Amino acid sequence: MNTQRLTIITAVVFVLAVFGFIIFNRTHPASTGQSATGQIAPDLTQLSYEGQPAIGSPDAPVKIAIFEDFKCPACKYFDENVWPELENEYISADQVQAYFVNYAFLAPDSRTAAVASECVYRQGEALFW
Repeated sequence: MNTQRLTIITAVVFVLAVFGFIIFNRTHPASTGQSATGQIAPDLTQLSYEGQPAIGSPDAPVKIAIFEDFKCPACKYFDENVWPELENEYISADQVQAYFVNYAFLAPDSRTAAVASECVYRQGEALFW
């Protein structure tokens, strides 16, 4: 099995696991209460996408939030190898709507790139993508 195929399969399994977790928490509301340590668990089903760049149908049954740093090599790999297939197979088929969230954590240049991307987004969402 080649590396690209394995990466795509891993990404799909990860996304399915996240959505399974979300669906489980929606059908079992008691599981979002206090954890074994006594801390209150966050409600991950209430992630706000408002104001984030989005691509795909707003009516798509699956929403994906993509957190990226423009200097991150793993993010670059995702953009070059996983994203095209995700976009061609699921987003264009109106099965998935994807949101981009800047998560600048590697270096000061990461923040500069994140700010620049936000400026591009404000100029026009099509320019961003």
